Amino acid sequence: RRMSGYRAYFIQPYLEGLPQETRDNVAREILLNSSANATLISQSFEQATLDDIYQNRPLLLKGSLSSASLLEKAGPKLLFKVGEVIGPQVEMYQVGPRKFDADMQYPHGYRRDLTIFLPEGYRFKGLEDLAMNIAYNDEQGKPLMGFISEYAMRGNKLTVSIHEYYARTSYPLIKFEEFRKVINAAADFNKITLVLEPE
Repeated sequence: RRMSGYRAYFIQPYLEGLPQETRDNVAREILLNSSANATLISQSFEQATLDDIYQNRPLLLKGSLSSASLLEKAGPKLLFKVGEVIGPQVEMYQVGPRKFDADMQYPHGYRRDLTIFLPEGYRFKGLEDLAMNIAYNDEQGKPLMGFISEYAMRGNKLTVSIHEYYARTSYPLIKFEEFRKVINAAADFNKITLVLEPE
């Protein structure tokens, strides 16, 4: 996980002075946030010194997790809950009309790259669900907000790239439907389950 700007502001300046046990606990809390039922195998911070902050280097958190809750057996098929890997997402499926602008603390974005290895003897079904492109530009044609996911299958390796971003802190009421579509795209991705069929 790569964090910079305000995302890293509350963590990065303090890590260097923390005892290792506390650093491990901070890493564990962040890494297990998206996979509550996972077991943490390893974790480490990189670029976690004051010098890294002055050099404007992002805080890096690397971890290895194991989770059986992402995979279910359904007869001869396997169900892989790939969407849950990005963690719980805000949902805005409201029915009534919106009355106020949408406000955020600060502009931010997420880049997620997933690598999934297909077990021997299986093939994926439903990969097309992984391709999403809900994005909007501002009046000058600059990226305003979006949720874009792409995938590629090469041999037994599936790679999924996800870019979610919000370039402003406030979205006026006239842009709310677009904002809601982007928020819900992330929530929809979170619900994607791939089917692994025997060949």
